[in-house]
Amino acid sequence: MLISLPILPLLPSSLADYPNRNDARLIVWILDWVWHALWHPEASIADGPINFPAPAQLTSSDWFYSAQLTFGPLYATTANAVLATNLTAWLTYPLAAVCMERLARRLGSDPLPAL
Repeated sequence: MLISLPILPLLPSSLADYPNRNDARLIVWILDWVWHALWHPEASIADGPINFPAPAQLTSSDWFYSAQLTFGPLYATTANAVLATNLTAWLTYPLAAVCMERLARRLGSDPLPAL
């Protein structure tokens, strides 16, 4: 996490070019749409405004529900979907590593391999 500190100034406006910039843009769009749909009951999450008029176009993608726990408050605070998405990724990778280490220890792993 400390190694990534130099990229912090880029988070409000930059997306990853590798391996696929289009995927990065899609993730930002999905997180933003799902956050919108959660707060507007008339909006169906599956019927995101993509490929109109075809219905339920978001059913073929991951909806990133669990990421909303981090993305939502960040987006509500910053009003910047790119920044909120980048911060969500930046914060959840170390969180996932800590959770995996705890799971490995609970399942009987020695401390060093679990780390």
